[in-house]
Amino acid sequence: MESVKKDNYIQLESGSEIISFIEELKHSADDFSKENLVLNLESHKEISTAALNELIELSSSQYAHAKSFIIVNSNLDIETISEELRVVPTLQEAEDMIQMEEIERDLGF
Repeated sequence: MESVKKDNYIQLESGSEIISFIEELKHSADDFSKENLVLNLESHKEISTAALNELIELSSSQYAHAKSFIIVNSNLDIETISEELRVVPTLQEAEDMIQMEEIERDLGF
């Protein structure tokens, strides 16, 4: 797993298969609990629904800490993804979503 610190988030990328990445992310979740996270999974052309569902608990935990959890992948069928996950097709949209969510949190929404 590769991590890159940006202005207001940490971008994580998978250097391995998706299941290994998710397991590694679960083990290091506490390290990222105070940061907005963007998971750049663009290199994965196909991700199973079961694998994505493994991310729901991590996403919920981030939002419970008032931090964002955004997945970037343009190949996913939005209709098959749980509403609990925020998935966008580009890194720019992930950055925009984090900014929107931070404004909402500041306003008390």
